[in-house]
Amino acid sequence: MSRNTKPASRLSHAGRDSELSQRAPVSLRNLKPANLNFNDSADPLYKKQRDALNQTEAQRRESMGEGSLMVKLQKPFPDLKPRNADKVLRQKFNQDWIKEHQRAALAYLEAQESHRQQADDQPSPLPPKSLGIEP
Repeated sequence: MSRNTKPASRLSHAGRDSELSQRAPVSLRNLKPANLNFNDSADPLYKKQRDALNQTEAQRRESMGEGSLMVKLQKPFPDLKPRNADKVLRQKFNQDWIKEHQRAALAYLEAQESHRQQADDQPSPLPPKSLGIEP
């Protein structure tokens, strides 16, 4: 016997027999249950649920008017960039990094100078090696 997905009430003996069901016309083999149209008209939520099963989650959210406005506004679009765009960004980052490093070193030296003025007889501690300042 073959496994049919149709409800038992819709199948005759010929539909249950595997040899006879193979000889049935295609229109009878692909017959859908008759209660689908009734369920759709009787319960609109059932129809929405059944229709939503054929959609992806993103399609379902768009059709309901939901979804993040931020995602829609920040959606990336491809744009033409020069070949050296990454190189320019990298150079700018390196320059900013060096400037920040120099500002930190100057702030450290100024703090040391102010400590020296407050206590002339106390030696100043050595600067951290991460700033690259030699004593």
